[in-house]
Amino acid sequence: MHYRFLFFGLVYVFIYSTCKGNIDLDKLCMKKLSDKNLKCIKSEKTEKGERSVFKSEKDYMTVEVRKSDDSAAKEFQQNKFFLIESLFKEQASPYPGKLSYKIGCPKEFFPEKFEKAYKNDWIRAMKLKANTRYVYGGCTEESNYYYSYLLYYYCAQQQRLIELNYYTPIKQPSLDMDELLNNCSCDH
Repeated sequence: MHYRFLFFGLVYVFIYSTCKGNIDLDKLCMKKLSDKNLKCIKSEKTEKGERSVFKSEKDYMTVEVRKSDDSAAKEFQQNKFFLIESLFKEQASPYPGKLSYKIGCPKEFFPEKFEKAYKNDWIRAMKLKANTRYVYGGCTEESNYYYSYLLYYYCAQQQRLIELNYYTPIKQPSLDMDELLNNCSCDH
């Protein structure tokens, strides 16, 4: 009997603490994100900052905020983009034959890149497609379910890099890249 109380008590503490101190969407990027009925399902401190996961009925978003100077932020963002772009690059086939010596994705599945700058702050972003497990690299329409809007924006005054990854269904997107790019800023 006491074990049952202990178990339910631990479950309550775990659920209560999973989003304690979560990232405030109104202050982070824009009012539009908090209007999407996103609920925090997990929040944790990381080595360099804080990471939160949000979910609504159809959308999913991860946000990571970390302290960083400008050059380290640019290097981090460039490395992430390099890894993602490498998923789509043409490569030598492991079993070359008469039909193809190389394998790769058609151009329509390549990520689209965006960039904006404000004084000392900047945003660099990618629009990609992802499968139902939020994984990039699908090279057919059937394998992709979500649009993924991956944004890195750097706030110079706060020395803060924000990584925002928003997933919305391709068939019924609730947000587009322009809305994010035009409404994100470090002015809170």
